[in-house]
This record gives sequence, structure tokens and C-alpha cells, in this order.
Amino acid sequence: GRAPEGELLIRWIQSGIFQPRFCMNSANNDNTVTQAFMYEEYMDEVREAYALRYKMIPYLYSLMREANLYGTPVMRPLFMEFPDDVNTYNDKNLTFMLGGGVLVANVLEKDADIRKIYLPAGSLWYDMNDNFKKYHGGQTVYIDVDSHSIPMFLRDSAIFFTTEDIHQASRDAAKQYDFVISAKDDVRFNIYDDDGHSKDYEKGMYLNTEVSVKAGDVTTIHFEKTGDYEESVEKITLKLVNKKKGALWVSVDENMLTRYLVRDNYESADEGWYYNLSDRTVMVKFNNPKNKSFDLKISTEKFDLIGM
Repeated sequence: GRAPEGELLIRWIQSGIFQPRFCMNSANNDNTVTQAFMYEEYMDEVREAYALRYKMIPYLYSLMREANLYGTPVMRPLFMEFPDDVNTYNDKNLTFMLGGGVLVANVLEKDADIRKIYLPAGSLWYDMNDNFKKYHGGQTVYIDVDSHSIPMFLRDSAIFFTTEDIHQASRDAAKQYDFVISAKDDVRFNIYDDDGHSKDYEKGMYLNTEVSVKAGDVTTIHFEKTGDYEESVEKITLKLVNKKKGALWVSVDENMLTRYLVRDNYESADEGWYYNLSDRTVMVKFNNPKNKSFDLKISTEKFDLIGM
């Protein structure tokens, strides 16, 4: 057929970035070749989508390792994660789970300004593009969208992470991981890394970091590291979604982090934590204890001004 329209091209790209193998190949019968950059008026949307793909590379790599070991798909139908919700078997909105913790609802209709999304029962859902706005599961919601929109929702017990450091996948290594965690219940995720080229992982040259979250008034996030591969991550930032209340204290590897009441002071600090009322997340950043297992603890115990 003919070359895809510009809107169709960006919607394909916004969908393709979540697929384990994201590839664009087509020669068209109107003497054109489909390329990501073929429509100048949509280049901002294309760049944003590709940037998200690169940010998710360590997360996707970990999911692909899970698929290799256990056959669990990277992209999952809703009913796989929510088998008790009969509505997920009949959902025709083409939403899917990316791993076990993130629901993706790409925009698929031409000229759409609303995306209809069914959120499975049995979970709360947080809009990752709208200050983690909370929705109850078991209902259909309608989200405003435009040409830039990639609707994504975080499950109420989930671990998701990205990096800003990878721009050339075969060359760059992540220096910082940025986590988003929700902890209504206990949850865990395995982060996997190796050199990406050789079979040295068969000789123990890999790093598996099991991140296990113990929910409660003191949320304990344990990072258990195994393998002999030298990790590249030097810095960790983390957002813990907590809509009910702020935190009292935060510690890393038994060391108390400084609390900041002013956002600018937090941003300029090397380590510390801050409670963001705009999206009701506990924001934490710290130096990664490299190749060492450790605990991050976030207390949301009830306190008053005297306790504070």
C-alpha cells in the first residue's frame, strides 16, 4: 500500500516501543520507504516515544530475561494478570500489561481526543502521566489524549524503573536507576544485567538484583544482589506512591537520610528525601551501595509535630 499517514505512523511507533522486538520495515507502492523521521511535523512525538523506549531498556531487558527463564511474556493480556476479572477476557480496547505492574493503553483511533480504558478489578491504578491520579479497578475510564499521549497506569503493588543514561544501546551503561514503586501489598521484581554480548553470564558474570518490597507502616525495600558482574549504577532515585500520608524518616543501609522540606534544597542535594504533595510520593535519592545487598526503609508511621 501507500505510505502511512503521519498520525498512523506515530501511533504505530508509540505502540511498537513496548514490543520486545521493535522494528520498522516497509517499502511502499508510492515510491516511498517508511521511516520514523518521514513526517517533520510529528518529529517531537517520535522523539518522545523513542526516548521512552531507551529509558525502559534495563526494565525491558529484565523482562526478557524473565521470559527466557520462565516463558512469561513481556507484553501480557489483562486476563493473564487478572484471571478472576471476567471483563478482562472480553476487553476489546487492546490494552495490555507490560510485565506485571504497568498497564499500557496506546491510542489507536484516528483523530482521537479520548481514550476509553478498562482498569481491571482487584487493584487500584495510578495514572503515570497525571500525578499518579488514583482510580479504582473494575471500571472503564475516559482519558483525554492528544498526539503525544501514551496512557500508562501503575498497579497498586508494582515496581517500575527507567534510566536517562542509555542513548546507544550497544555502548552505553546505566549510571542511575529511577524507580517508581507502589506498595499496597508485598511485591518483587528481578533486575538483570550482563555485558549484553557474550555468554560470560553462564560463568557467573551477571548481576541479578531482586528488589523485594515489604509493605506496611515501614515499607522495606530490599535489594538482594547476586552474580559477579560489576554493576554500573552509581545513583538511585525512587518515588514511593503513598496517597494517604507523608513519611517520618527514610534510611538506606541503616543510615538515616536527610529530610528536605523545600524541593529546591532536595534537588540540589546529593542524597536525601522529600514528600511531594503534588503527586503524593515520597521522593528519595541516594548513592548506590555497589555490588552490595542493602535495605531502603521508608517510615509512614503516624507522627505529630513533636515526633517530627
